[in-house]
Amino acid sequence: MKGVVFVLKALYGKKFMGIERSTFIIDEDGFIIKIFRSEKWPVEKLLGELAAEAEAFKKQR
Repeated sequence: MKGVVFVLKALYGKKFMGIERSTFIIDEDGFIIKIFRSEKWPVEKLLGELAAEAEAFKKQR
């Protein structure tokens, strides 16, 4: 499931709506089960975290 989340941002004192650069893991019922709010992470670390979360989620079901 893909989607876009917009948030209020500020740049040089001007406020505007922008895209939230975070990753949300959503279950089949549409509930958010995990949020990664760090766009500054290296891609490899983020993918490793996501893979670990997916495995843990599969084991729970």
